[in-house]
Amino acid sequence: DTSVLPSGQIGTVKLTVNRQHMTGVGINTPIVEEVLFRRMIYAGCRRVCPAAAAAVASAAVFSLVHFFILGIPSLFVMGILLQGVFLRRNNLWCAIILHSLINVLSFSIILTKEFI
Repeated sequence: DTSVLPSGQIGTVKLTVNRQHMTGVGINTPIVEEVLFRRMIYAGCRRVCPAAAAAVASAAVFSLVHFFILGIPSLFVMGILLQGVFLRRNNLWCAIILHSLINVLSFSIILTKEFI
């Protein structure tokens, strides 16, 4: 159902936004990625290296798996930020909620920019 949300064009790719896209960006992706990068990759790295090195390794993998060359620096910083929130709060849900907010805000900015 695309009647509720806008459609637009990003570059040469037509973008039709529906509830599934917003659910994926705002809920599913943050949950899956936070479990993968904070619980699995960071924890695995932590077994063999200090916390700071494990956080850097996890953030590096996080930034690279998005396959967005220009976004690597900002995704790396985001990975470090999310790892810091997870470690500081000792709560995966805090990282998931922050990740969700970042994704929804970023997605909304992209859509808004296309309609201005």
